[in-house]
Formats: sequence, C-alpha cells, structure tokens
Amino acid sequence: MRGNILWLLAAVTQLTVTSVTAFANNSNAIYTWEGGRIEWPCPTTKRLVKAAAKYTPKDIIAMACARSGDKTLCAMPRYRNSIPITLGQIYATKKGCDVKFEPFPCWTEQEENNCNSLQSVIDIYATGDFVWVLDNGILNALRSPIQRCPAKIVVYEAKTGKKMKTINLGRYVTEKSRLQYMQVECLKGGQCFVYISDAGNNAIIIYDVSGGRGYRVVLPKAVHHGCRFRDVLYIFLSYHKDGTKLFFTYLGGRRLFAIATDHLRKGHGGNIEDRVEAFW
Repeated sequence: MRGNILWLLAAVTQLTVTSVTAFANNSNAIYTWEGGRIEWPCPTTKRLVKAAAKYTPKDIIAMACARSGDKTLCAMPRYRNSIPITLGQIYATKKGCDVKFEPFPCWTEQEENNCNSLQSVIDIYATGDFVWVLDNGILNALRSPIQRCPAKIVVYEAKTGKKMKTINLGRYVTEKSRLQYMQVECLKGGQCFVYISDAGNNAIIIYDVSGGRGYRVVLPKAVHHGCRFRDVLYIFLSYHKDGTKLFFTYLGGRRLFAIATDHLRKGHGGNIEDRVEAFW
C-alpha cells in the first residue's frame, strides 16, 4: 500500500505547476505565481533569450533549496531547453510577494555547453561559509537527454560567489548512473567528505575533498528489494554522540537503512543497519 501511495506522489510531482493563486480572506486574488521569474540584467537580454525560445517560466522548477545567510539558493535542473539559469538565488530581506530569481553567482556561470560553467544543477548543500553544488551535466533531460559535460561538484563561497573548487565526478559514474542527492560532512579538523546517491547503480559515491580521492560503494540488493524500479535514492545525514550516520532509502522501497560514515570514509559499505522499525 505504501509503495502505491509513494508512486502516486511521484507521478503527481512530475506535473508542471503553471499557475498558483493566493487568496485573501475576502476571496480576492492577491498574487498569482506562474512559474519561475527571473531578474534580468536588462530588457534587451530578456527579449533575446525569449526570441531564441530559451525562456519559458512554467518550465523552471526549483527542485532543491538551501538557506545561506540572508539568501536562499535553489537548484533548477535543465529538464528542458527553456531554462536560462540552473542555480538561482532570492533574498529574504526583499519585501513583497513578487519573487524573482537572480543567477548565482553570475550569468557567466549559467552558460550552456560550457563545461567550465554550470549545466544542470540537481542538488545543493550549504555548510557555513560555503555552498556545495551538484551538477549532473545533462541537458534537456525530459525530452532528449544529452550528457553535455561530466558530472561535477562545484564549491562556492556563499557571500562573494567566488568559485573555490571544482570536482570532476566522471570516473565515478557509469551509463546507468542517476545522481540525485548530496550530503556534506565536515569534520572538526576541516576535512570534508561528500556523499552522493546514485540510484541507477544502487550506490553511494564518496569523495574525500582534502585527499582528492573518491570511491563508489555499491549497496546490497536488499536496499532496493521490492522496488519495481530503482527510482529515487534518498540520503540524509544524522548526527549522534557516537558518530554520524548516513540514512538512505528508495522512494518505492519499504525499508530504511543506515551506515556509520566512518565506514564510508574508509571506502566500504559494511555494517549496514536495517532501520525498518524506526521507519514504520
């Protein structure tokens, strides 16, 4: 039953929201949202982009957001060719309901077909002064997917938008890979580890940022047992007195699992805990 409900929810979330209207107590419409709106550098740029069919507001969907200081950053994957920015920001200090996304950190970083720029951001993670961005490099994912650039992680300084580091994930993915979610764990000494879910390979990619090395840990078949498809592999970090654990489960799965991150940092997936009782 739970699996059927989750699949229904998954189907609903695939629908594109084209219009949402907010009403006051007297039932008069006070604001209508019709997709992602953008703060353009000038009217000419907007006209040129629209003329090239590169901007359709209803196609812009914020799939993940993270708060950093006085702004919220949102990942907007390029599911279609009509999405001019893939990483946007909005400021909490702005008043009113007319929300417009500004590119983060700048327009140059949004350039399609340029592997030095962002291609399709699917997840973001904010830690202190830094923003970690997961870019799968795939354009037009809903129509005719093109692996334009290798998957990568880009680290920016949150306040200035300065690019601090780019990590190429090409050697850790395969043709079956479907990268989806990212978590970042920074230890007391400043050493950071990135964990990325790869639903297609039933795996978790671990990257040691300080050591400059990574590995892919393939999970047991029990993790996706009962799933019709390897759909969405959720992951999240949970901090405990006895150490940090990474929890994971498939959208269509019936069980919740956990593993201590000190095991993952050593490059193996042993001692996986079946937390099904906690899940239900």
